[in-house]
Amino acid sequence: MRLAAAWLAGINRMPWETFGFWNALGGIAWATSVGLAAYLAGPVAERVFKAVGLGGVALVAVLILGYLAWRRHRARSVA
Repeated sequence: MRLAAAWLAGINRMPWETFGFWNALGGIAWATSVGLAAYLAGPVAERVFKAVGLGGVALVAVLILGYLAWRRHRARSVA
């Protein structure tokens, strides 16, 4: 998404100073949120991996992604 925003800013001739400010602010916000999420979820993730193993986590991830894909497909076919 950040790459697409850079292209769109260039296509729309956004001034460099404006783009630089918002791009830097977005990078700081992204790094902070990802770092904080990893810090907070780290101990929980460690316990989950120990309890169910990598295969169990992968299975749950595949099930969740499959469910989301099914919902998206269903929403598109109804509309």
